[in-house]
Amino acid sequence: MAPINKLVRAAISRTTQYSTLAKSFMAVVCTALLVSIIYHQHSVKIITDAGEYTSLTITRTFLNSLDDNLIGFILSANDLEAEELTSHTNLAQLDRSVRRVIGGTRVEKIKIYSLSGRTLYSTEPSQIGEDQSSNQGYRSALKGTANSSLVFRDTFNSMDGLIENKDLIQTYTMVFSPSDRKRILGVFELYTDVTPLIDELESSLFQVLAVAVSILFILYGLHLWVTLRAQHLITAQGSEIENKKRALEYSRSLTESLLDSIQECILFVGPNGLVLRSNLYVKQHTTADPEGHPIARLLSDTVLGQEPNAAMQAIDKIFKQAQPQKGVLANGCMDKNRTHTMDAYPVLDVNGIPRLAILYLRDVTEERLAQEQLNRQEKLIGLGALAAGYAHDLINPLSALSSELELLELENLPDELRISINTQQELVERLKQITHKMRSAFHSSTKKEATTSVATAIKLAIQQVRHQAAGNEITIKYLVQDNLPEAPLSQESLTMVLVNILHNAIHAMPEGGNITIDAATNDFGQTRLTVADTGTGIPDEDRAQVFAPLYTTKPGGLGLGLTISNELIRVTGGRIEIYSSPGKGTTVNILLTQKRW
Repeated sequence: MAPINKLVRAAISRTTQYSTLAKSFMAVVCTALLVSIIYHQHSVKIITDAGEYTSLTITRTFLNSLDDNLIGFILSANDLEAEELTSHTNLAQLDRSVRRVIGGTRVEKIKIYSLSGRTLYSTEPSQIGEDQSSNQGYRSALKGTANSSLVFRDTFNSMDGLIENKDLIQTYTMVFSPSDRKRILGVFELYTDVTPLIDELESSLFQVLAVAVSILFILYGLHLWVTLRAQHLITAQGSEIENKKRALEYSRSLTESLLDSIQECILFVGPNGLVLRSNLYVKQHTTADPEGHPIARLLSDTVLGQEPNAAMQAIDKIFKQAQPQKGVLANGCMDKNRTHTMDAYPVLDVNGIPRLAILYLRDVTEERLAQEQLNRQEKLIGLGALAAGYAHDLINPLSALSSELELLELENLPDELRISINTQQELVERLKQITHKMRSAFHSSTKKEATTSVATAIKLAIQQVRHQAAGNEITIKYLVQDNLPEAPLSQESLTMVLVNILHNAIHAMPEGGNITIDAATNDFGQTRLTVADTGTGIPDEDRAQVFAPLYTTKPGGLGLGLTISNELIRVTGGRIEIYSSPGKGTTVNILLTQKRW
């Protein structure tokens, strides 16, 4: 099989060589033609320029030889008819002057045009009186631009009669008065015979072409020798290249096997942020092969929506600072519910510039969950103690408030106030129940198998904040999908969560605005409550701490509302998501699931 492969490669090599030689030969021919064309055009330009200069000289000589009678004839001829021009007494004298000046020169024909474009004089009498105002050469010369061109005539009426096969320089130039250079008399048209020069040009063109072709074929021969020599060297080095290629393939196979045997995430990333290579572990734990796609898609934080996250910032530093980055958290890698730590190392070129980044990601989800659970328990213990203290202090004022409201019921009050008092009594009773539960470490109520109507909880929450919203000129609208499943927590708990979120939204709109509440079932069977406001939004530095205990931006706030709300939803298996940008409002999504954790 190996000899056959060698024969095939040799045949392909010869075919390529012959193709290269054919292309080189065509290049020689094209170059020779190009040289001849350039030489011909350049020579024609020189001849044309020389003819134009000669014509201008003859024109000036002719004008200097004219007397006043002839100049007067040229000026007055505009008003004469064609018959009057041909019979004018000065026309013969003008013809003699023209022939005297151009006698012995190569000028074969001359015309004089008036300023209006009429032919005042021509060495071919039949053309006298013709209107040449549309002649482009005449119009160009009349604008002050002398122009010449090379023309060929099979037959041509010259001063000496009919001539054949002549190369002529046709020149148009403006005629000024000899005594006043600013006074325009008309336009001259001259035909100068350059046939001998063109014949000489063609003869020299053949010589130049022969010399150029000879030089090019010499160069072609040198190129052929170099090509054959190079082909010999390439053939001699072929076996050595094949051996090195097999060694590289073995090294590559060994490296890939080593990478694929590592049961952790290994990624190779280029400066443009694209994944160049990933090991087998990554491909087995992702739904789509990440190679050729942006690394941001694999490392983006789908839970918090922060871009760029810490992992992306670390990769950016790799290519800017060429320094390893270790222990970086990478949330959402391959699985949004898993957390990894990332070590990133730069691969430098010979100039010390990072051309590649190697990422090693280790799954630390269990470790972080254990630590987070411990931290949460410690925080909840503190919150429970704090909540119990506040609940104890609230019991007495609430009891007194309840008594005062009972006394008000005995008064003769309007029905509207009596309805308001009944509502306040219900709220006071609810507050008393909440404080009792807070004394039992506030989250105990969530451990009961309680459910509630989402629509009822929304209405109760709006009822509690309606006066505060109206005072701030805030409109609250809500839309609840029909037949929503019940929420997996008590009515008091879900109402408390919604009231906390609505209070924050009202606080973010000191100059008024709109709050929209939407409740519907999503594609995953979850109930999604969305509370969106048109307020000032949450700065980036505050958004990451909104659920932290005792963290608040409201004057007089305790920083417990969102912490407690988040815990109430979390223990049911749901979660709260917050999306916000400064100046663009805030959207809070409460996701409720029927599965109890």
